[in-house]
Amino acid sequence: MLLQGDIQGDAFWETRASSRRQETACHVAALRFVFGRQLGYLIPLLLFYIKFDSTYFYIHAISLKNSSQAE
Repeated sequence: MLLQGDIQGDAFWETRASSRRQETACHVAALRFVFGRQLGYLIPLLLFYIKFDSTYFYIHAISLKNSSQAE
């Protein structure tokens, strides 16, 4: 019974992730339609860059903190 629940739970989250991807694709398509093709391509790249950039600075801050503690 527990295994059955786990399988159903996994299927639920996979369905949820799939609908989330479709929703994101719809938003990107709407942005392309409203703002033109160039901006529609640019916004997801910009969001990815911001996320990547903040992750880089977070990792860099941790490494600086660790190096200052080592001294």
